[in-house]
Amino acid sequence: MSLTSKPQSFTYTITATESPTSFGTANLPPGLSLDPTTGVISGTPTTLGITTITLSAIKEGGKGNQSLTLTVNSPPKLTIRYDIAANGFALHFQANKTDENVIEYSTDFKTWTPLGTKGVGETDLYVENPPEVNTPYRFYRAIKR
Repeated sequence: MSLTSKPQSFTYTITATESPTSFGTANLPPGLSLDPTTGVISGTPTTLGITTITLSAIKEGGKGNQSLTLTVNSPPKLTIRYDIAANGFALHFQANKTDENVIEYSTDFKTWTPLGTKGVGETDLYVENPPEVNTPYRFYRAIKR
């Protein structure tokens, strides 16, 4: 079983002095759109990577440009598989190198016990199932610190 978080929406408002009458962009990533009247860029980017967007504020007699760098990372992914030989679950968590993440488990959604930490600079964390507890259920979560 693999769980992946849903893509994150993005909103950014272009601001400018001297009362622009409209706004524009160049190199806007797929999934994002601009409202040229309000200067609001919104949507959910569909392409991973780093994009430099040119922002424009336009008024009669001129136009001003500024750059915005947008980084779209892949969403975290948690894979859980049952290991028959170990009689337990193995968890594999994949996330961006820039984040520190912790995998925890609970039997009641109230008390969470850490299983492992993925540090900054790492992309993967492998965790074996904790010792058996007297409960028919166990819940897992991966959180960003």
